[in-house]
Amino acid sequence: MLTPIYITQMLLSLLNVALIYVLAWQVVRHRTAGSGQQANVRAPTIAALLAALYLPFAIYPQIVLGETFYSTLLLLAFVVLGHWASHVSTTRASVFWLAVAGGLCGLATLTRGLTLGFLPLVALWVVWWQWARRQSHPQPLPARLAPLAFVLACLLTILPWTVYASRAYGGLVLVDTTGAFNLLLGARTAYDGGRSDAPTRNFVLALLNERLSDNERHTLLADACLYQRGDERLLAALARPASDITHAERQQLMTAEGLCLLTAKPGAFVAKSLTELVDLFQINYTGAERMTDGFALGWLPRWYVLALFVLDDTLYVVLLVLAVLGWALAWQRLPGRSFWMRPPLVTLVGLWWLYNLGTAPLLFAINRFRIPLLPFACIFAALLLVALWERNQQQGHHRLVIAPLALLVAAVLATVAITPYAYLQAPPAPWASYMGPYPSSFAVSQIAWRTRTTFLYEQQIIDALGRGDGFDRKLNLITARAPPRSRCWRRSIFAAGASWSTIRRSTIF
Repeated sequence: MLTPIYITQMLLSLLNVALIYVLAWQVVRHRTAGSGQQANVRAPTIAALLAALYLPFAIYPQIVLGETFYSTLLLLAFVVLGHWASHVSTTRASVFWLAVAGGLCGLATLTRGLTLGFLPLVALWVVWWQWARRQSHPQPLPARLAPLAFVLACLLTILPWTVYASRAYGGLVLVDTTGAFNLLLGARTAYDGGRSDAPTRNFVLALLNERLSDNERHTLLADACLYQRGDERLLAALARPASDITHAERQQLMTAEGLCLLTAKPGAFVAKSLTELVDLFQINYTGAERMTDGFALGWLPRWYVLALFVLDDTLYVVLLVLAVLGWALAWQRLPGRSFWMRPPLVTLVGLWWLYNLGTAPLLFAINRFRIPLLPFACIFAALLLVALWERNQQQGHHRLVIAPLALLVAAVLATVAITPYAYLQAPPAPWASYMGPYPSSFAVSQIAWRTRTTFLYEQQIIDALGRGDGFDRKLNLITARAPPRSRCWRRSIFAAGASWSTIRRSTIF
């Protein structure tokens, strides 16, 4: 049903494809500007095509996940920054475009609080590029102060929410109201050596649930790090009714508990973060956002199984490898340029990738956290594909020089995502991602494909039973062709003399 929310989400998804095209065009122009080389028009088209084919960009708008709107704001900010870096020369225009970019970055931060830490990196990037341009084009003092417009716009966008949230929740709340809980959950997982929601839930309930007695609240916090250390802030909060504890105080206590756990076992947190980093690049076939419930029962249509495997998992693995190599190729210094005159947008995207790789695993990593990284992967994968095609067309076959470090990173990421080594394990293989035994994408796709036939036969049996009159002959014809599981299912139902409602329950559930 096309309700307004779904229509707007679809429009945003289409807008994102267009923004990827524009951003890819800017990247190509930045890389060739001033070098005498002609910008290649194929790369933007291929980048947009890759984005249009990538299935999660189409699925997520249908389940109204925030990644679609967040990606729109992020891409708009990058496009505006790219325009400023390549076209703006006057002070007034520079201030205007940097202010627009700052407002967009502020809105992106309000959409996803983790972006807050990236804003200083963007500000440093703006200062760096302003300085790099000044080496060849001297600028007056007002133009040198233009980067302040970006900072002020970010502050003016974020501060109203900060003031509102701080007043509403009784203490300082910068942006995110869930970051403290996520920090505590990640720190607790590292401290315990395994994922368990109970300790984190108990800590929050002791500060939130008004129906608990004092003894029950103290019991829930018996395993808490702050409680065991006799932290005065926590004990003071427990001495008051839960209704008197503000949300800001709960956030502060959860943050303090998370930091307490981290300092108690810092090595465990580092090991856990490395594991989360690996998980960020691996495929989780049964992630909720993929809508794969009942795959082993044949609930997934075969076209959807094929689309998931080809347009999601396979395309993701290909993009992952090509994007690293394409970025390294685009970041190379062109002849006649100083070391610092690197393509500005390529540098900014590199900072964005590194920031996410450094922060996402600190809490916990799920597949949809990499969605904001993949629009840029489409761009640099397209750049590499075009470069390879051009090399093949040129006489003499000029070599493409890619840094050895980039080749190493691409090889490591390919190994982590494809997991050929998972075949060394018996199913279920905890190492499996794209290849390998169950629960790899390849193995699960085969299961979902095979069981679809059984599911369709069972639906035919249900339809025949539902009509009631004259169904027995048709039912026998259906079950004569049905897979063994369906024939056993029919015999067991008739042997038990089950009612129609029982048949429906046993089939669907």
